[in-house]
Amino acid sequence: DAAVTPAEKKPLTIVIPTCDRPRFLGRLLDSLRSNQERFGTGWPVEVIDDSRDEANRRRNAELVGEAVSHFPATYVGRQEQLAVIDRLCKEFPEGEDYFRWLLWSEHPAHEGQATYGVPINHAVLRHAGRRVIFIDDDAVIRARTKGNGRAGIRFDNQIRSFDVCLDIDKVSRSLGVYPEDPLFAHASVLGSKVAEVLTELRAGAASPFGATSSGELAFLDPQYSLVRYSVNGILGDTGAENDMGSFQSLSPQILRDEALYKRFRGSARCIFSGQPFADLLSSVWFQRTTAAGVNLDPYMAPVMPTGRGEDPMMGVLMRYLYPGDFGMRFEFALEHRPAEKRPWVFDTCSRGRRITGAGALALWLWNVSAPPAMAPADKMLMGGESVQEMLKAGHTESFLRGAFAAHWHGVLAGDLAGATELLARNPQGCPSWREDMGAMKREMLAELQAPSGMPEPVVASALRMVDAYTRGLPFWNIAFEYCRGAGDGAA
Repeated sequence: DAAVTPAEKKPLTIVIPTCDRPRFLGRLLDSLRSNQERFGTGWPVEVIDDSRDEANRRRNAELVGEAVSHFPATYVGRQEQLAVIDRLCKEFPEGEDYFRWLLWSEHPAHEGQATYGVPINHAVLRHAGRRVIFIDDDAVIRARTKGNGRAGIRFDNQIRSFDVCLDIDKVSRSLGVYPEDPLFAHASVLGSKVAEVLTELRAGAASPFGATSSGELAFLDPQYSLVRYSVNGILGDTGAENDMGSFQSLSPQILRDEALYKRFRGSARCIFSGQPFADLLSSVWFQRTTAAGVNLDPYMAPVMPTGRGEDPMMGVLMRYLYPGDFGMRFEFALEHRPAEKRPWVFDTCSRGRRITGAGALALWLWNVSAPPAMAPADKMLMGGESVQEMLKAGHTESFLRGAFAAHWHGVLAGDLAGATELLARNPQGCPSWREDMGAMKREMLAELQAPSGMPEPVVASALRMVDAYTRGLPFWNIAFEYCRGAGDGAA
């Protein structure tokens, strides 16, 4: 069986959610073709189109049609999505309102909102019980690394520092080319037992358990724990709302050189987050920027249909449903080149004082647990029922406000401690850098001392979404099992 690839053992599809960016979708499809030609693979690709503009939808469909001559490719547009919804509504009519809310971008409740979660939910149903690799439509399948990529694998939850880049093309040329198919790297571990992955340790590698604490290893069972998700590094745009981590990772050369620092502040945000070796992750570090694999067997709950936060929500869902499973972070980085060059964002408040439906549910699930032996679908129902009980009792809003305040203050305190330490370590920092650091510290202190309130409309909106989401979970579970049993998902 040695000649059988992981992809042949366990079906896997590349899923590309896209929205009104046909030029970048075409670039990604071209890079997929080049990657597949180079490595002789034939990964099936599915494009789930959430575009609002009819011309963009037509162009996206054309691009997928052109790609078919190079690899298996499927276009999932408005008609195809509506066919899935209608099919589910016919089979389970009592869940129609929920299915349309969760899976249809044009639902009246979503008017004026970005529907980032809708294509993700379609993908989960279409590939229920199987594996997917999500790829952002503004990514490029070119893998870069600064290590040799052969140092082995270790179990480690340490956050890697980022290398801030001023010129993505220059940095890309200076990095090594990852010698293998980066998509095969995802496929080769996704859904595998942790025991199988640990056998990949090579002679001379560091201890597989690195700096991991006994608490982080509490659920590790090498014979039963699976690699539930896989992620890789980024070369290019950070993909984050706030770049504080990158700011605190500046090299001494940049923060001490006035001219270089000013050049950095005026440049488009860009990092390299590759690392010397691959590692297993015991907690949730799931981010879909560039590419991320997810094992959808045996069950996965939906994400919120609107707003941002779909990535961390999926990570929290995996932690709640499968506490004994883990993630794999690879050493290579894939390029992330968005439509526009985004400036660096160092406004601490840009990620504070906001709560979304996805964030509210993630906070709740982070603070509850279910019996480990309980079936994942039943765990989700239990979590949903607990939310409904709190809503009926009128306690959900107070919990949400308290949990959000504690979370936000923890983020602020961490950033403030990091900024203070950075200033102490670098007394020779240039004047502009020290001025920025001082302003950030003052802003964080003011935030920590301010009342931790949230506007009533923001809280009410989040609670409405949580209510709709948890009420509909029984219908989702029936639909997921139906799609899983169909063999071809909901297609």
